[in-house]
Amino acid sequence: MTLIEHTVYPRLKRTLTPKELDQIYTPTPTELFLAHRTAKGPVATLGFLVHLKVIQRLGYAVATSDIPAAIIDYIAARAQIPLSPRDLAGYDDSGTRRRHLPLIREALDLQPYGPSARTAFLREMIEAARTKDDLADLINVALEELVRCRFELPAFGTLDRAAHHARAVVAHGIYRQVEGRLYEKTRAALDTLFEVLPNTSWSAWQDLKRDPASPTLIHMKLLIAHLVSISERHQLLAPDLFAGILHGKIKQFAAEAKTLDAARMREMLPRKRYTLAAALLFVQSAQALDDLAEILIKRLLAIHQKGKEALQQYHLEHQARTDALVTTLRDLVVAYRKEGTTEERFAAIEGVLGEQSEEVLKQCEEHLAFAGNTYQQFLWSYYRSHRATLFRLLSVVTFRATTQDTSMEAALRFLRAAQASRGDWLVTAVVEQEGTPEAQRIELLDLNWVPDVWWKLVSGTSRRVRCPDRVQRRYF
Repeated sequence: MTLIEHTVYPRLKRTLTPKELDQIYTPTPTELFLAHRTAKGPVATLGFLVHLKVIQRLGYAVATSDIPAAIIDYIAARAQIPLSPRDLAGYDDSGTRRRHLPLIREALDLQPYGPSARTAFLREMIEAARTKDDLADLINVALEELVRCRFELPAFGTLDRAAHHARAVVAHGIYRQVEGRLYEKTRAALDTLFEVLPNTSWSAWQDLKRDPASPTLIHMKLLIAHLVSISERHQLLAPDLFAGILHGKIKQFAAEAKTLDAARMREMLPRKRYTLAAALLFVQSAQALDDLAEILIKRLLAIHQKGKEALQQYHLEHQARTDALVTTLRDLVVAYRKEGTTEERFAAIEGVLGEQSEEVLKQCEEHLAFAGNTYQQFLWSYYRSHRATLFRLLSVVTFRATTQDTSMEAALRFLRAAQASRGDWLVTAVVEQEGTPEAQRIELLDLNWVPDVWWKLVSGTSRRVRCPDRVQRRYF
């Protein structure tokens, strides 16, 4: 049963502040006049006033014994009736309360609960159940409709049972709709999900519900295989299978399916089983893509982190060489600034470098290659083990640009076409000169999206230059 605390069903508070008593339970002069005109005797008058204010507050009648004594004492004091809650002990059993309730409903313009009220809120519940699944939400919709139509509220249990009924009516309608759209081969394929695989205690249903594991290369390979398996089954579903059904409802069916094992799924009615299985397949196909994107990002971040650590280690290991180069530079400056003729200065510089000029130049070039935070050159050793998996990902997932710029898509197609190449450099295209006939022009692979920090590593040049009559090479 739904917890009443999760709904807006009105209830009496057990403790009230003086301000709440004054604002909610103070009888108006009109109400006092009505009570004295309708009831005979102080007990009946107080009972009438108490129930008038309580029904006005709640929208339904309660037993006198369920009304907090603080409310009764406050109303008695304001009405100047010298009675206590104990004096109303026999009010409900005397028949006076039954005679008063119709008069109270008339005074509050409140219709008694009956078939018309049930029809009104059930209609709203069923409509809401097409988009909502939480029973508390459905009950709140019913309460809103009852209040709008000025109906007395039924017991909370009545609303709870009606919410279960409304949700079941909508669900069974969807089950019939989905079952009618399923091909026979699709039903057979869905049924195979619940068959235990030979020599195992595992079923394809368990694989379908599987959550992504830690972002390792092995788990990335398994997730790609999982995506392929889901995609093959998802292709069996008709494109309009869930047409007219809100995505939120599909996700609710999928969430329910994920809590059930293969044995419980086999025990269900076929139409419900097929709907839940198809919903989970539909949702998991999209979820697998999200999971794969997340694990890909984490793997690439890990590779880049290792590259940064390798650069730091390189700097530590070559600190002595850096110090030696700085010392050589200092000696060269000292030799250059030495007093004497130009020939004497060159002789001093020659004395500093000697036969090690080639080695010093080589060390300087190596140092400049790794100067700053250009760790990208260290990435290949960590990326190498991921290469085949990433190409497998490109063959499984179709990438689409979110803007009109499709240069990234063209680059990915070029990479896939060159997957088998093992050379250091790849030829992209020839840039034609102005005036070349349109039929003879070759579209240049646009790499303007490549960040500057990667450009030299990718192209082998320090600047973005396009020569009109030679082949541009790109390194991947």
